[in-house]
Amino acid sequence: MAVHPKARFIVEFPLRPHASAPVLDRRRPALPHRSTAPTVAAVVPARNEQDTIGASIASLLAQTRPPDSIFVVVNNSTDDTYDRARRFTGRRVLDRPGGPVTCAVTVIDIGTNDDRRAGALNFAWSLTRHHDFVLTLDADSVLTPDCLSTLLADLSADASLGAVSALPSLRRDPADPHPSRLLVRAQRFEVTAQALRAVARSGRVPLQGGQCSLFRVSALRDVVAAPGHPGPWGAGSGAEDARLRMDLADAGFGAGLSGAARSSAAAIRTLEGVRAQQVKRVAGLHRLGRQLPPATRLTRLLAWRTGLTGHLASRLLFLILMAHASVTGAVAAEWWWLVPPLAAVLVNLRAAVRMPDRSAADVAYALLYLPHELYRTALSLSHVLAIVHESGGCARDHGADQAAAECGQRVRMIGPGPAVLVVLGVGGATALLGWLALPGVLGGVVVTASWLVLGLLAAAQSVGDLRTLVGRLRPPALSVPASRAAVPR
Repeated sequence: MAVHPKARFIVEFPLRPHASAPVLDRRRPALPHRSTAPTVAAVVPARNEQDTIGASIASLLAQTRPPDSIFVVVNNSTDDTYDRARRFTGRRVLDRPGGPVTCAVTVIDIGTNDDRRAGALNFAWSLTRHHDFVLTLDADSVLTPDCLSTLLADLSADASLGAVSALPSLRRDPADPHPSRLLVRAQRFEVTAQALRAVARSGRVPLQGGQCSLFRVSALRDVVAAPGHPGPWGAGSGAEDARLRMDLADAGFGAGLSGAARSSAAAIRTLEGVRAQQVKRVAGLHRLGRQLPPATRLTRLLAWRTGLTGHLASRLLFLILMAHASVTGAVAAEWWWLVPPLAAVLVNLRAAVRMPDRSAADVAYALLYLPHELYRTALSLSHVLAIVHESGGCARDHGADQAAAECGQRVRMIGPGPAVLVVLGVGGATALLGWLALPGVLGGVVVTASWLVLGLLAAAQSVGDLRTLVGRLRPPALSVPASRAAVPR
């Protein structure tokens, strides 16, 4: 990690306290840290987050069980993130029902950081490894007041867990225009449904990005002790959370998703931003796959890419088959065609129930089915285009592309992505014409086989949705390696 020579490290009382920050009490002597309770350090990596960093720090200070220390690691920022964050610096005395507690806030600007978020987290590791737990959250995340205490109870209750994440959500803004509201609502449903699906897939729970995750320091130490790990978060891929979950599993620890702790992040309000975010995620997983051993690389890449890719494949195949059936006059609707849409509606309804601030419009959105189906199809197309784009070996700063797209700028992607649209269209038309031109018996066999493939895809997706419905989201929903023996801690 390259650190700029003008990096700033400041711990001081602010001259002008932030309006939303707790007021410093200089009349009382600073209280010692908790001597018997476990200690928690919160780390907030921040890059050009001047509009959200204040609310993120304030939500940490407003916790019913505040962290003992907060480290804000500013990196690669060109805006006022550092100046706005430093208003919170210093040791604060916070009044709580059980008595006053202290929280020390430190703001660090490490300047240029080639490893981005992973580099900022690894920089903070040297400052936090003497604590018992480390909480990580992005600079646009806001926690509910009991989030940290709930995560701490979940992680303390099971020594086999190395990490537990809060149930993620996205914030809405009533001032948004109607198109942006619809896009934000679609993202809120997708984020919640992804978390529910992750729990239902045999308990395989991914760490929920940077919104909010609490780690056991002893587990992170085991990760760092393994060869080739200068820090817990692997750099170079942009998918450091996925890599850390695998490293925790290799060290014998599971990951969990809390059923009660909640966090929310800022939603993307432009379609261009959603597309850029998808490219960034796929690029990170693709680069991570190249870092894995060859024996596990293929299975990991297939597992990461089957969901949205299968969704798009089934929809395209359905459209082609329906077009063929309409031309030949062989359309015969069956009752079981309603099973996949009904299962999807039920999953959307469960996602709406899990949303902390759901509204009647959210329930209507879940029942209508078509709006979210169109969003998932568009997201699937972006996913496939991102795979093709990244497979072309185009080196770009995807984080900067996403930031620019969220600001409304048009991001021109270098690569074969746009050509995929033409290939899909021409390929579908060619397949349809080919089926129509085949002799009767052979054409019937091809069409029957295609309907069988479509039925298998739809059945697999419906089974996944039904498992999501019957799966229980317990506090926490555990993901423990199957081969793991009890690890004393």
